Amino acid sequence: MKPVVFLNFKSYPQAAGKEGLELAQTALDVAEEHDVELYIAPQLVDTSMFCYSGIPVFAQHCDPVIGNGGTGKISMETLTKLHVKGLLINHSEYPQGVEEILFLVSEARRRGLKSCVCIPDEKLLEALRNSAPDFLAVEPPELIGGNISVSSAKPELLSSVFGFVAVNMRSTRGICGAGIKSAEDVRKAKALGAAGVLVASGYVLADNPRRALEDLVSGFG
Repeated sequence: MKPVVFLNFKSYPQAAGKEGLELAQTALDVAEEHDVELYIAPQLVDTSMFCYSGIPVFAQHCDPVIGNGGTGKISMETLTKLHVKGLLINHSEYPQGVEEILFLVSEARRRGLKSCVCIPDEKLLEALRNSAPDFLAVEPPELIGGNISVSSAKPELLSSVFGFVAVNMRSTRGICGAGIKSAEDVRKAKALGAAGVLVASGYVLADNPRRALEDLVSGFG
């Protein structure tokens, strides 16, 4: 199975609109060259533009909206019509309740979408055991956007989560996020059981994004 890279464009102005599409295309070129499975989470206002451009999109957020109401909400029905590949759920910067998480994972599966649930620690593991999202991303909030990776700062957390996933959620792939910026960070994450990484500032804010991503994916080798 190919290693997985999620690129979260957050609300960085450097990744909005046309500039975001250019960053996405660069990432797609690198992923193809290095045989990596790539998903990009553009800013919500850019989601349709990215989808129509053929980018493999994971929506940054989805609300549990059913029916025609919901002003200001992002519905799964709309995201499905846009042909997103999946949903990023419960990111530390946009946390969601357990019932909402479980609903979104189940509804995504019903609609043929993938799901990536972000967790800050081990507390949600038992609740997620039976729902088995496609991806489970470990992202301690205090390390997000920093210069110390979770694979260096909290290797015991990754070992614990990925060990639980391997035994109890065999269809789920473990992802490592927070502070991932180098090939060494990726190598450590892989050694601890990660099937891939979730990256934001390490790509979007890099002086040379292409070179930064090439370095990152070399860590899977």
